[in-house]
Amino acid sequence: MLMFRYLLIALFCCSSILPALFAEEASIEFEELQVEGGKVYRDCKVTASDAEGFLIRHSGGMARISFFDVGKEIQEQFDFDPVEALRTYKTRLEEERMRRKQLLLETEKQKAAIARRDAIREQERIAREEWIPVQAEIIDQTETGLFVNAQRITFVPTKVKSTLGFERDGPPKRILKPFSSGTIFLEKAKMSDSVEGKWLGYVHPQSAKGTSHPKFPKKTVPVHLAVPRQ
Repeated sequence: MLMFRYLLIALFCCSSILPALFAEEASIEFEELQVEGGKVYRDCKVTASDAEGFLIRHSGGMARISFFDVGKEIQEQFDFDPVEALRTYKTRLEEERMRRKQLLLETEKQKAAIARRDAIREQERIAREEWIPVQAEIIDQTETGLFVNAQRITFVPTKVKSTLGFERDGPPKRILKPFSSGTIFLEKAKMSDSVEGKWLGYVHPQSAKGTSHPKFPKKTVPVHLAVPRQ
């Protein structure tokens, strides 16, 4: 019984204190709020505040108000500290500068990636239309390409007879012919693009330069640009 009485007293005390606490935390309102420059906001209710200013909902929408744009009386109402506001302002500017810098870097990376992708696609298109399709047996690899024995892939027309005895065009026959008289070097070709030791793709018909294989340093090996078949 005594404990129940103490509980009632505690509840009564809390019920007396809580309204006061909520009154202290109640939203600040202004019938009219005039800021630097003469602009007036009406029917204002403060919804949030920080070291630099406060956010209001007013008859025309919402607005953020800087403490530097209101009078001293309102500043004191929010316990405005100009030193803290300036520090917060500088910190926010630096954070925004870093975000803009990061965004710019990401944008430039995306542009560079798109440019590389478009260049690769264009090279693949040219290769399919103008270069020579080859099947190459890989002899050795380096960081910049592959040493291969390449064969040109050609297709010749065929003829077949129908069940009624009429001759018609058949599927083209795939024939391999030597691409060159010896080993060549496929520039930018990768082992990862090969299947069971064979590389398939398109090779530029002209060799712009020569290189040498470590096993045959005195022999010049023609270098050809190459694009793997996708």
